[in-house]
Amino acid sequence: MRAMKPLMELMIGVWLWFGLAAQGQDADQAAWLQHNVGKWKAELKMWPQGEEGEPIIFGATETNEMLGANWIIAKFAGEFGGQSFQGHGVYGFDAKRNCFVATWVDSANGFMSQYEGKYDASTKSVELTGKEIDPNSGDLVDGKQVRSIKDENTRVVVSYQKPEGDGDFVKVMEITFTRHE
Repeated sequence: MRAMKPLMELMIGVWLWFGLAAQGQDADQAAWLQHNVGKWKAELKMWPQGEEGEPIIFGATETNEMLGANWIIAKFAGEFGGQSFQGHGVYGFDAKRNCFVATWVDSANGFMSQYEGKYDASTKSVELTGKEIDPNSGDLVDGKQVRSIKDENTRVVVSYQKPEGDGDFVKVMEITFTRHE
């Protein structure tokens, strides 16, 4: 079975390239999406009091599966403060709007975050903006995520929020994902 893996990956890659190209994505965008597929270990660093303070660090796992040619379904699980934490996301390329879109729900919120943004080939990243909940105040604020590929087995998601009345985004979380076979 191990010997068939490269052939299967090639076949899936060709299928994805043709499928995604027909739906408005270029090869770099298709490769970026495909890179996210698999099982990942996650190290989260959160700065609830701002980046100057000590981060809260905890681990989790994420499993990402392709749905058709344009969508990733993400299942996230971990433990935070002695409590089970689960989240689900859907992200991918919206051919009608010609951009990446994402939604996120989790067991700590009663709100679905929604984002959209563009792929940057020079940094191998997607920058998404939208509305999300500030965990400190419970207020709806502007959010930004930068989802980057660092290498074949590493990707990073950095989240920022713009507090109400403040003009600058503040880093609130960084997740480093390493591929888990």
